[in-house]
Amino acid sequence: MTESNHAHKCNVICNGHKFHYLDRYEYTKEFTEFLKSAGPRLVVVNFTAKWCGPCKIVRPFLYELAVRYENVLFCIVDVDLAEDVAVLCSIVVVPTFQFFMKGDKIFEVTGTNTKKLEEKIEEFM
Repeated sequence: MTESNHAHKCNVICNGHKFHYLDRYEYTKEFTEFLKSAGPRLVVVNFTAKWCGPCKIVRPFLYELAVRYENVLFCIVDVDLAEDVAVLCSIVVVPTFQFFMKGDKIFEVTGTNTKKLEEKIEEFM
């Protein structure tokens, strides 16, 4: 799996599932529009960084979740390259996972607790 180097596409494809990938500055508007366009669907946003060891550990599990939960939208935000979105969402540690519905944040978990991440997806679906 390789992440797109094309900033204008902002997508990562994994096993046929599309991840919304924000990797450049000034994506606040695109991020908020993405959340609104999801409507009542659950959105899981993974705030990550290329230098973050724990982020690399949890990433394959995130891709597995995307396969298992096709009705959930996943978004990956690189906090170093999309700083405005990280600031908007008050990110202070990576990895952070924020859950949104109808554009509103409903839950947040940090670290690599994959069990809790999946439990919360089940709860909010």
